[in-house]
Amino acid sequence: MRRPYDVDRAPPVRVSYRPYYTRWYVHPWYRYRYATTVVVGFGFTCSPWSPLWLPPARVGWSWVPGVWLGASWSPGYWVPARTPPVGFVYVPGFWDQQVYVEGYYRPSARTDGDWIWVDGTYLDDGSFLRGHWRPNKQAPDGYTWEAGFWDGESYVDGFWRPTFRSGFAWVGPFFDADGIFHAGYWAPVEPVPGHVWIPGWFDGTTWVEGYWVQEAEYETTDVQAWEPPEGWHEGWEPAPVEAAPPPPPVAPPAPVQRAPSPQQAPPPQGASDAAPPPAEAGAPVPLGIPVDVDVQDL
Repeated sequence: MRRPYDVDRAPPVRVSYRPYYTRWYVHPWYRYRYATTVVVGFGFTCSPWSPLWLPPARVGWSWVPGVWLGASWSPGYWVPARTPPVGFVYVPGFWDQQVYVEGYYRPSARTDGDWIWVDGTYLDDGSFLRGHWRPNKQAPDGYTWEAGFWDGESYVDGFWRPTFRSGFAWVGPFFDADGIFHAGYWAPVEPVPGHVWIPGWFDGTTWVEGYWVQEAEYETTDVQAWEPPEGWHEGWEPAPVEAAPPPPPVAPPAPVQRAPSPQQAPPPQGASDAAPPPAEAGAPVPLGIPVDVDVQDL
C-alpha cells in the first residue's frame, strides 16, 4: 500500500508519454502497466459504498460525504484542509471498487495548448470516469479520447483511439490495490486455446500491438531475470544540434512557361486543397494517435 499523499507537496508538472513513459526497459508482457504513488492505504476498513459509513479522522484532511445522484451512489472523498496553491484547483480523489485513488492539484488553466478540463464522475455501474484534460478540438473521424492519468508526480496526457475495432473489445483502465495503473487495451473477442493475450500499449507516438503467447511459455518464463536490450534508453535526451552556417544567396531562376500536362485533370468544383483524400478500403487504421497530430493530416 502507498502512503497518503503529502498535501504540502509542490503542485504537479505535466509530462508526455515520450520519453517519460517509453516502456522499453520493462518486460514486453507488462508495458501497459505503470507504477504510481496514488493508491492510499489507511490502516482501517473502508466501506465507501455504504451511505451510512463515516471514516475516522484523517489529519490534514476534511471528509466530503457521498451523495445520491438519482438512483446511483457517489462515495465521499478527502480534500486537503489547506488552501490550494495560487493558480491551482484540487481534483478530488475517487474509489476504484475498494481502492482509494488520491486526488491532486491541477492548473486552473493550461498554457501549453488548447485544452478543456472534464470533471470526473461515477457511472451507473459504479466505475469512475477520471477527471482529465481533453484537447479542445474535433476528434478524428471514428476516434474517441482516451483520458490521461495522474501517477503521483506528474499528469500524463492521453491519446486518440478508435471507437470500434472489428474482432476486439476495449478493456478499460483501472488501479489495483498495489498502486499499479493498468492502462486500457484492445483484447480479442475470440480466445485462442492454450494461449495468453499480451496487451498492447501506447508509447506516445503509436500503438504497440498486443499478441498471443503460449500458456506454457507464459507460466514458465522468469520475467524477473529479463534485461532490456542494449541501447534501450537511447534517444531520451536529444543531442544538441549545432546551427549550420547560412547558405550563400542564390539568384532566383528565371520563370519558365510550361504547357499544362495532358494527364492532369482539373480539380472538381468546390474541392478543397486542405481536405485529405478518403482512406482506401482495407487500409490500416492507426490504433493510437498522439494529441499533437493535426486531425487534417490523417
